[in-house]
Amino acid sequence: MKIRVNKFVYFEYMAATNFTGTITHHSNDDITLDFWGKRLEQGFLSERSEAIATYALCGFSSIISAVMVLGVIYAIAPKRKKWITSITIPALVAGNLANCMTGCFA
Repeated sequence: MKIRVNKFVYFEYMAATNFTGTITHHSNDDITLDFWGKRLEQGFLSERSEAIATYALCGFSSIISAVMVLGVIYAIAPKRKKWITSITIPALVAGNLANCMTGCFA
């Protein structure tokens, strides 16, 4: 939660300095707002980074969904188990790659 608050403090600082304020990055991801002398512990995430992380994390939920769909399809078409099992892994890989590509365009 601190990272979200830090983003708003950073944008407030930049607006107050007419976007000319200087910052100092530290090795442990802390940021110092030079004109205010304030240190933002753990830095902040940009909106773009938040979008990319959201898309990347959504890709992991597809594994659970695929297992649930497999169970339903096995019940509906038990004679197709071998074929369904053979396409499951490639479908999961394709879905996760599509999710990551969407994150790249975000």
